Amino acid sequence: MRRSLGVALWTLVGLLACFLGALNALVGTRAGRTMLARVASTVVEGAVHGSIEVGEVRGSLLTGVVLTDVRLLDPDSTLVAWLPRAELGYNPIDFAAGRVVFMEVRLDRPIINIVQHANGRTNFDELLRLGEKDTVTVRPLGPAGPRSLILLRNVQIMDGSLTLRLQKHGEVNSTNEEIEFSGEDGRYRVRRFEHLNARLAAMRIQAPREKGIRIDILRLATEATDPKLSIADVVGRVTIEGRTLDVDLSRVRFPATQFRARGTVQWPRDTLLWNLVMNTDSATLTDIRFLDPRFPEHAVLHGGVTLASHGGRLLEIQLRPLDLTFGEGRLTGHVNAFSAADSGLVALRQGDLVARELSLDFPRVYIDSLPFHGRLTGRTIVDGPMSALKIETEWSFRDSLVPGWPESQIFGKGEINVAGKDLAFQPFAVETGRIDIGTVRRLVPGFDLQGELDASGTLTGTLKNAMFSGTLRHHDGDRPASVVRGVVGLDFRTDVLGVFTDVHADSLSLDGLTGRVAAFPLRGTLTGTIRMNGDLTGV
Repeated sequence: MRRSLGVALWTLVGLLACFLGALNALVGTRAGRTMLARVASTVVEGAVHGSIEVGEVRGSLLTGVVLTDVRLLDPDSTLVAWLPRAELGYNPIDFAAGRVVFMEVRLDRPIINIVQHANGRTNFDELLRLGEKDTVTVRPLGPAGPRSLILLRNVQIMDGSLTLRLQKHGEVNSTNEEIEFSGEDGRYRVRRFEHLNARLAAMRIQAPREKGIRIDILRLATEATDPKLSIADVVGRVTIEGRTLDVDLSRVRFPATQFRARGTVQWPRDTLLWNLVMNTDSATLTDIRFLDPRFPEHAVLHGGVTLASHGGRLLEIQLRPLDLTFGEGRLTGHVNAFSAADSGLVALRQGDLVARELSLDFPRVYIDSLPFHGRLTGRTIVDGPMSALKIETEWSFRDSLVPGWPESQIFGKGEINVAGKDLAFQPFAVETGRIDIGTVRRLVPGFDLQGELDASGTLTGTLKNAMFSGTLRHHDGDRPASVVRGVVGLDFRTDVLGVFTDVHADSLSLDGLTGRVAAFPLRGTLTGTIRMNGDLTGV
């Protein structure tokens, strides 16, 4: 009995040795490698819906292979991927159990082409039969395992190229969109990712009790075309389920930006729907112009950012806390900004902001009607749509267009309209204000006074056709001051200044008003009522 068992074991060992020797002989010759490639292609096609072409097979076969010139085609013969060289390491027991598990994967210069058909499925889904039961049809030779598991571990991608062709519905909203036409499938919006380099701890393409494609990223860098951005590094987890991207990223780095991100991005049709929370160590706004192409140069954001879409048109950007540096200035606090796809910034909610030497070039990007230039210091509280924005100000403003950068101050609250062509007051109450007349004269060329104006009252109308009701005090250095109470209107919508006044002059000092006018013939102080209505040519 023992002798019979020994003969059987030696026979089995001999057969296995002959089999391995034959495999090595096949791998060692070009003809053998070509034949193995054909056999491998035929076997693998049983597990996919489409076809796979393999140019050549190298390696030991028991623990891994090197494949060259691999082409993956969907049922319509559309190219899903071309792999010039693929190194695959595996445990054959996984294959025997019906699991497609690779322990090591290295892809050199792969070209991947993902196409979304009109029915919403992609060629990648169809090729691998994602979402279908019993994806793997290889009959188990050992203990049964999860038949539909497709898992790649320790993945390296070197200088790859990924192209996404997703369905395009509706109008083209940007010249940056690359559109392709494809007969029955309609239009594609094309997004390209070039120079893709990545190290993945794992890429789970499918599992029996898990949904979606999960990717655990150790390192990833690429250049994207839509939106146009350069990704220097990514670390974290990404799950793709249908038209939803779920991310939990401990580090995302652009050339001059680094942040953490958690949440989802959806694309039910053409627009992206955001539900994403980010914590920015340092975000240079020009790196993330895909959120808003108007982001100015030299602006760096620190703090928390939450992106929340309200439908496909409206995006809410929560900045809590906000810490923004722009040139030599700084803006801190918190605010919720609402941006519409077709009209830009439409509302600011729950805003409480403090500026320190902030250049007005920053808000001018979003408020076309802003006529001032210079630096702002102080507190601003805002809430409401841009057409009816409730605002409280404690401002100190230095006008860069007036020699010496004179300072003006405005403390007040009310409602303004910054959505139109001209800044409007609806109304705005000036509690205390001190305005350098150099700034007024720059806006109103016909206003030929010097010094400063102190104001307390109410503004209505627009900046170019404003009406002030309250108290005005003019002073110019140590010259006598003038005080009037009532209504004053200035209309400089045309080349000739229009003036309306209905005021009582407590003291109208001719010495103070005309002190810099050489040889002015009148001196003294006037009191009484002054009424005027007309332009300067007819007053």
